[in-house]
Amino acid sequence: MQPDCPNLECLSIVKRETRVHFLHILTMSATHSTASGFLKELKRRKVLRAATLYAIVGFALVEAADIIFPELSFPDSAFDILLVLVFLGFPVTLVGAWLFDITSAGVKRTQPMPRDFTDPVSGTAEAPAVAESPVAADGPAPEKSIAVLPFMNMSDDAENEYFSDGVTEEIINALANVPGLRVAARTSAFSFKGENRDITEIGRQLRVTTVLEGSVRKAEQQVRIAAQLVNTADGFHIWSEVYDREFCDIFALQEEIARTIADKLKLQFLAPSDTPLVEGQTQNLEAYNLYLKGRYSWNQRTVDGLRASLDYFQEAIALDDAYAQAYAGLADAYSLLGWYRYLSADEVFPRIRWAAEKAIGEECCVPEALTSHGYARFLYEWDFPGAEADFRQAMSLDPNSPTLHHWYGEFLMAMGRLEEAREHLRRAHELDPLSLTITVGMGWSEYFLGRSEKAIEHYESVLAMKPNFVIVPWFLGPAYVQSGQYSKAVTLYNDSMERLGEHPGLVALLAQAHALAGHVDLAQEIYSGLEERDHRAPVFADYHALVLTALGETDAAIGYLEKAFDERSWVLVFLKVDPAYEPLHSDPRFPELLTRIGLPDGSGADL
Repeated sequence: MQPDCPNLECLSIVKRETRVHFLHILTMSATHSTASGFLKELKRRKVLRAATLYAIVGFALVEAADIIFPELSFPDSAFDILLVLVFLGFPVTLVGAWLFDITSAGVKRTQPMPRDFTDPVSGTAEAPAVAESPVAADGPAPEKSIAVLPFMNMSDDAENEYFSDGVTEEIINALANVPGLRVAARTSAFSFKGENRDITEIGRQLRVTTVLEGSVRKAEQQVRIAAQLVNTADGFHIWSEVYDREFCDIFALQEEIARTIADKLKLQFLAPSDTPLVEGQTQNLEAYNLYLKGRYSWNQRTVDGLRASLDYFQEAIALDDAYAQAYAGLADAYSLLGWYRYLSADEVFPRIRWAAEKAIGEECCVPEALTSHGYARFLYEWDFPGAEADFRQAMSLDPNSPTLHHWYGEFLMAMGRLEEAREHLRRAHELDPLSLTITVGMGWSEYFLGRSEKAIEHYESVLAMKPNFVIVPWFLGPAYVQSGQYSKAVTLYNDSMERLGEHPGLVALLAQAHALAGHVDLAQEIYSGLEERDHRAPVFADYHALVLTALGETDAAIGYLEKAFDERSWVLVFLKVDPAYEPLHSDPRFPELLTRIGLPDGSGADL
């Protein structure tokens, strides 16, 4: 301020020059650091966004004070104090934006950038499933590609999260029907749920050029959906809209959003405009609501979640007994309860068969229903030609379903067509690169091919992302054993049992590892404990067969495999390719058992 100028004139000059200088500093702060790595880190930590927002708010505050302060007869010093506070607040805001994130779980410290975050060769990223997976997707994102991030639940009732997740899934499914559009799969998109990641980073990990994000508020029969389409290259908005509708219009609303997105991305429809992208499988909205609750519970992949999903699907079916998706969900829930050995094959098989047959109906054109039916025929009915027919028909309807490629890949493994299986699992991974279960499946195919080191790479990449992922020890341990790393397998099994309890399957795997490592006495001691346990509560026959094969007790091992056949254990569908049972291949009873299961006799070309 010039000391010899009149107060009012001097103050006016200071105000004007201060505003110009203030905006200049803010602009320079956002553009000065042109080094790409530092600029990416500023964008990731949302520092540039904070600077821009502070510039707007600060400038508006100074302008408002310039008008209001004289009217309120404030002294000139009040304006000076305000300017000082605005200037001081600017670096504080930038430091705060650098250090902290505002997330749905509250204010959290921003995690530092990994050193290899910008590695252009490996494509490494913050999410370990992509960073460390040996088959992470490479190359630029297709021009017409999108990820639909989980919509936030803004309802007063936190339990309405099932609805926001369901709306997100329905929009994903609808966009998947748009020709020429690559849509990130549900599992990969949902891996970012509850995280405040930079849009550019998400786009790079999922190989998409756009991201759809939004929120859902449901109150009784009213639904509000706010959606915005963002360019992942620069973080700028392409489009945004807020929709207020009645719940009864939910299918039409999902259709409208999907078609708007397609229009904004300049995609041309091959089908007529009256061909719906969202096909409401039921007209009963309460049944639809229960179906969404069922899928939400099923996606938790816990025993409690799976059992809860059974109830929801059954309630939906009670309201609409022609609801194909609800029947498919019921079949999937029973399939996983059987797969994870929470229920025996005798308990799940008839229920799966009934639900899957109801799902496909007489002329089914619902790909997820066909997929469920095929999986049931494969694992429990042992109708392998029928299962493959279902998978192929489903693929003709929906060639971009990661679950379909995953489950068909498992089927091909069991048939001994291992190279074909690898291709379908690779395709599943391309479609859903952050799916932990698909990555485990890829490792399993390598294990069956005898490539234990490759299998271990896949399994360890999953553990890097989710250290306590419950199914990994069941796959990683056998791969360690196959590669002769017995001590690692033993440590893994012991650690898992400390965390999960002494599951009989893990006890059997531990005994097998010791037996193959030459610790026969210890293996027999562990197995004796398993036998005693069997007297108290039945232990699956294939657990016995696994240990007895490793101990070289062929007759007893085959006897338990026969019992597993009577139990219709799904494990037997992989008997042809499982290296654990190679010592039995020379026994004439083994190929005869394969024949009764319906499998080739063990001379498959891929083996």
